[in-house]
Amino acid sequence: ISDLSKMQVRCRVDESDAALVSSGQTARIYLQTDTEKSIPGIVLRVATKGTKSQGRDVVTFETLILIEATEARVKPGMTASIEIEVASRDDVLTVPVHAVVHRKRKDLPEALLKEMEGDLDDPNAGGGHRVAEYLKVVYRVEDDVAHPRLIRTGIVDARNVEIVEGITGTDRIVVGPFRSLDQLKDGVKVKIEGKKDKSDDAETESDETAPTEAETLAKGE
Repeated sequence: ISDLSKMQVRCRVDESDAALVSSGQTARIYLQTDTEKSIPGIVLRVATKGTKSQGRDVVTFETLILIEATEARVKPGMTASIEIEVASRDDVLTVPVHAVVHRKRKDLPEALLKEMEGDLDDPNAGGGHRVAEYLKVVYRVEDDVAHPRLIRTGIVDARNVEIVEGITGTDRIVVGPFRSLDQLKDGVKVKIEGKKDKSDDAETESDETAPTEAETLAKGE
């Protein structure tokens, strides 16, 4: 006879996230019958060996989640989605995920690289002199002109990135759209959302200086 007072969820964690998951972490369980209200859970264990589903190249690690609450709506054989909290921070500076872009070192201003020269060594270089080819930056707006700023990031979720170093909570940064950010270069004039440019009716900017469509304040959450 099954003991329904102690139930588990068997889920699969992608290999890119498996290293972050460990026993004892908080989990939230969302049944397919109710995707709004979560059920509390806790990670019991993560498989030490990954597996591949038939027809897929993605490696996943089986993870067991213990349901911590007795819920009449939970039945054996149901399907659920799982959120696992692997880290949390309070009172930190965050920016939207899409505000952070990668730039080749050779494409960044020399002055900016020199400013952070002592901090950009690759931490995985094993004491050598290798440095990262791609660096994380955000574009800070100064006098309606965008300039890249090198940043250090912390934890990240689907929407926000923790900024450890590089900008302050009063800086204005360019946040999108992605196509504009991907093509944005140092010194390009940007158009601040909600701010009317008096020259809009008089002339059209070239493609090289086309304004981005949005700009926002970095904020602490």
